[in-house]
Amino acid sequence: MTLTKRYTLIALGVVAFIVLAPAFVFGVRGYIYDFSEKKFVQTGILVVNTEPKKALIEASGHGQKRIHRKAGSMRFVKPGDYTVTVSKDGYFTWQKRLVVKAGLVTWAAVELDKLFLLPASPKLIQENFNYQTPNLEPEPFVYELEPSPAQPEKFDLVKKNRNNDIAATIIKERISTEDGMVYAAENGLIFVIIDQILYQVKDQLDYIASGVKFAAWDKPLDKLVYGNDYEINFYNPFDPSLLQRELLIRTSEAGGSFCFVPEIGYALRSYGQVIKAIELDGRDRRN
Repeated sequence: MTLTKRYTLIALGVVAFIVLAPAFVFGVRGYIYDFSEKKFVQTGILVVNTEPKKALIEASGHGQKRIHRKAGSMRFVKPGDYTVTVSKDGYFTWQKRLVVKAGLVTWAAVELDKLFLLPASPKLIQENFNYQTPNLEPEPFVYELEPSPAQPEKFDLVKKNRNNDIAATIIKERISTEDGMVYAAENGLIFVIIDQILYQVKDQLDYIASGVKFAAWDKPLDKLVYGNDYEINFYNPFDPSLLQRELLIRTSEAGGSFCFVPEIGYALRSYGQVIKAIELDGRDRRN
């Protein structure tokens, strides 16, 4: 090989390195060249894992549509809103509008490792009647509604010490109801419904919502669940933002008993002879 050819190969190698090295670095960092905007943009990653597997995954947005027949990661997705649709024969179709952000990962299943599709024709697999209520240590204080000494036809909300009945504190006087209900959560938080108004019991009563017929603390969700025949809501006393109150579902048809199954990301509620599943993920419309 002549000296000229050697220098030529070395020069070509240097040029290739100068051109390819930045492209490699940009690719690793998730940058692509957007020909419509004529500039490099940083992309994000959209992860969709499903149960059952082999579902059809479509992501549409920004004039593009990406289709995957295998769960996993969609890389180099331009930032923005995308309508993600997951479908499989024999199962309800799941759809949600998700936001992909530059340099970040967006998960289709929030707080779960996979997105659970619900069968269109579910079947009973197993019944278990061996559930046992756990033994819980009693709270040192109890809250009761007692007839008011000043007006016996009304009631006082009273805080009592289990070890000292004399040491009682009146939280609210002369409540005009016989249907007041007090709820004590396992974490020590106390809630009360008075005239269908829900309060949190502190040194005073903090208003939460009106038109409430039931309330209970859900330990797996770590939130208060409250509502009536037509709606179910969440209340998070540990969140000071506007997301403290969250509507799960509101219907024109009266509902019955309900339960939460956070392991698959849904709540179940009966409506007559029908059971409806409501998605817990509220980032967009609930499936």
